[in-house]
Parts: sequence; structure tokens; C-alpha cells
Amino acid sequence: MENYGGAKFRTVFLSNSVPIIDKSKELISWFRKFYDAGLAPQYGSGSSGNLSFRHKKGLIIKSTKTYFNTIKADELVYVEKFDFAEKTAYVHGKLEPSTELQMHYLIYQNRKDINAVFHVHDYGIMKFAKKFGIPVTDVTEAGTEKIGYDALKKLDDKKFVMMKGHGVVAVGKNIEEAGKIILKYHRIALES
Repeated sequence: MENYGGAKFRTVFLSNSVPIIDKSKELISWFRKFYDAGLAPQYGSGSSGNLSFRHKKGLIIKSTKTYFNTIKADELVYVEKFDFAEKTAYVHGKLEPSTELQMHYLIYQNRKDINAVFHVHDYGIMKFAKKFGIPVTDVTEAGTEKIGYDALKKLDDKKFVMMKGHGVVAVGKNIEEAGKIILKYHRIALES
């Protein structure tokens, strides 16, 4: 697996309050499911992986350095806007957004049919990506705009992609669809 060094953007806080809506609670239930399935390894100051859903003109995403098994609604971050030229996230909440924000934002910008993006670390299915025809990114620079564009390109009209040496990404028209895609491929790996 790659050596990863943190966020590659700066954060501007517009307010310290993140909107807590029913979708926030639904997202948290998926954090718990993925933790229970072993898809969110802990790295010392949080869990690897991140989940998000489209909200207004932006997205609500996991904050960095939080754990899937204990995350609360106020530890999510509403990203109102991301400026790629300035590498700046404009957010509502108390915490920094996930380091994979650029990938999530690019997918929402370019795929209007997508309303949820889930990234977890399912090393089981990663071993079988080629066997099951799962597209694999060429870029390995996690947390960058480059990996975001590569994931977007490899997703094409698909809903599941492996980030080379890093993890997997599922997208869906809603939170439930993205979650079920992750679990489907996880079961395939367990049965292989």
C-alpha cells in the first residue's frame, strides 16, 4: 500500500455548524456497517476511508481523523465549495474535511446522476479486481485532484473502481445504493 501524507488543500471555515439531516444519520449507520465488516482500518488518529453524499451545491463528508465506529453527526463536514485553482475547501463544521475531498467533489461535479460516494479499504476485493473486471486507476497519488480525475475516468458509466494500491470507490444514486455496492463486492471477495 502507498505511503500517504495527509490533506493537499487548505480549509476555510464559513461557520462552525454542519447541517444535521436524516441523510447524516443514514450515512452514520453505513460507517458502523463498514467498521463491523473490517473495511475501515484504523491508523492511529482515525479510520481509513471516507463516505459522502450530495447536499445542496456541495457535499457532506466525513471529517479527517475520525473513527467509523464512533463518528457522530457533528463530526461530518458540509463542503459548500472547493476551489481547485486555489486548492481551498469552503466548509461548515468544526473539523477539517476528509483528505480525499478532491475526488469526491470531482465526482459530484461531473456525474449529476451520483448522490453518494463511498471510499473504503477492502483489501480482499482489491486482490481480485482483475479477475472480476473491476477498473483500476493508474494514478496512486491519494488525496489529489489527479486521483480524482483518474477515478472519475475509470468509473465512466460504472459504479465501482479500485484505486491502485489504495482502496475502492463505489458511487450510487443514493446512500443505500453506494453502500450495497461496497458490500456486494466485499461478499464476492470473501467467497473467492
